[in-house]
Amino acid sequence: DCGIDTRYVGCGLNVTHDERYIFENETKSFLNASGLLEAEDGSLLYHGFHGVEVTADTGIPEDVLRSEQPFYLPIHFIEPMELPVVQFNLDFDPNSVPSLASTIHEAFSNS
Repeated sequence: DCGIDTRYVGCGLNVTHDERYIFENETKSFLNASGLLEAEDGSLLYHGFHGVEVTADTGIPEDVLRSEQPFYLPIHFIEPMELPVVQFNLDFDPNSVPSLASTIHEAFSNS
């Protein structure tokens, strides 16, 4: 779909919309304290949950901050923690990619 090659998900998080703000802020605090994902100018390269969504301006699927959803399945535990892999993948919601979403929903219905 979008050039995403998912080979393994060992521990998937299920974060409700009500939990999103807390979860994103805890992640920002951890990243600030650790110095991970810091740009050369000192700004944080983390912006929160993101995914592939069709933008109203262009009608093209783009990686954007995730719109409000009932729940999110962010990829949060990544090894190795190095740029640029972690920058793109940290808290990416695979449920935003149609082909992955159908697999995820099928797994939920079979569990």
